[in-house]
Amino acid sequence: GYAQAFAEPILEELADNIVRKDAILAFDADGNPTEPEWPRVDVIVGNPPFLGGQKLLREFNNDYVSRLRSHYPNLHASTDLVAYWFEKARQQIEHGFVKRVGLLATQSIRKGFTRPVLDHIRSSGNIFMAWSDRD
Repeated sequence: GYAQAFAEPILEELADNIVRKDAILAFDADGNPTEPEWPRVDVIVGNPPFLGGQKLLREFNNDYVSRLRSHYPNLHASTDLVAYWFEKARQQIEHGFVKRVGLLATQSIRKGFTRPVLDHIRSSGNIFMAWSDRD
């Protein structure tokens, strides 16, 4: 039958596909902030970490936060951490490295200092599905 057409498990071994690294900020040999490389894929699906913009300095050191903010100048300094993933994914689409993105966020992404990341997505592409609240 139909179900027998797929190997079990459906997903192949993932050991070579999972990389432990900073996904939104990398550093070159001189310690300067640079773009972290993401693989070219058809789709990105994820649940990026949420951390309110005001809590970034408490959780990370000042130097890291300063470099992160300078590397993403179109995001407000008080934006939530999740916005950096949305912006990085938007850039991947813009450069043709990925076709579609599906990311989760809290409702705070649609207001305050984080809202502009959604506006930037709309100005360079489209948001074709979003839910205000889900159980």
